[in-house]
Amino acid sequence: MPRPAYPLSDYLLQGLKWMIEAQVNFRLVNKNACEQLRLLMLDKLQTTVSTNTLYRIFLHPQNENKPYLHTLDLLAQF
Repeated sequence: MPRPAYPLSDYLLQGLKWMIEAQVNFRLVNKNACEQLRLLMLDKLQTTVSTNTLYRIFLHPQNENKPYLHTLDLLAQF
């Protein structure tokens, strides 16, 4: 599957992170928090996003990778 080529602003990612943190009542500050989020997603959606993907999206400094639309859809559903 080809990598997405659309722009995704830091503002939108921070907004998504803020909404998820409000939903789960803890902050995404390290890989352990990303693992907790992964487990909550698995419980609620019966599918998951890897811990490393969550870390890259929300916490990795100067991340050049763009997440797949499917990944963003799962986060939005959660």
